[in-house]
Amino acid sequence: MPSIATSNGHSNGSTTIADLKQQQQSSSSSSGFTVEPLKASGALKKYPRIPLTTALGEQFDKSVRLKEILALPREEGDEVLRDLAILGKQPFILVYTVRS
Repeated sequence: MPSIATSNGHSNGSTTIADLKQQQQSSSSSSGFTVEPLKASGALKKYPRIPLTTALGEQFDKSVRLKEILALPREEGDEVLRDLAILGKQPFILVYTVRS
């Protein structure tokens, strides 16, 4: 069970949150491992997009079918879906036009 530091700064003998943060910082700096944001590979460049506004981002053209993207062969499809996921994490909205 994790310890909880008391108001006087003493713990009940286990690891505190401050200890964990210090361990994380020392282990990441000693290993040389740093975490960077994922970068898109450019697989979505072939799909036309329409700029909306700077605040909203872009809309995929009506010719782009999400169903077709999901049906792509594994290697190409994985790359496109990865880029789509990275794009979806950006601070703007992805707009898809629903068709029946």
